[in-house]
Amino acid sequence: MVDRYGAVRTVRASGVIALLGGLLIVFAGHPAVAMAGFALMGLGIAVVVPLCFAAAGRSGSNPSLAIAGVATITYTSGLVAPSAIGMLAQATSLMVSFVLVTLLTCGIAGFAGVLRAGDRVKVTRPDAAVPERRP
Repeated sequence: MVDRYGAVRTVRASGVIALLGGLLIVFAGHPAVAMAGFALMGLGIAVVVPLCFAAAGRSGSNPSLAIAGVATITYTSGLVAPSAIGMLAQATSLMVSFVLVTLLTCGIAGFAGVLRAGDRVKVTRPDAAVPERRP
């Protein structure tokens, strides 16, 4: 899909799929419907992280810093998000926490433009194998 439609359209479509999954979770009247919602949400979110790492690898003059930044955000959110959602659910209700997660998936589609190919900076690297000529 990424080769055919590009990263931005793929991530926007993934955000919509995640949003639909979140809506199924929030409005499910039956556990099977909620499970389908979790599957759709996972499918929608799964595409985003690899494309963010790929975009970071193609950005700026030092892509290793960008990759480290994406990795730091990814790992930190993996540690913090479950606790934060659980605390919110305990303070309010499980439904409120799922509504918040569903609203946050809107950001996937909204911020997909940062992956636009036109915004990428081409990196040129000198050939280290060829020594400079001295007169």
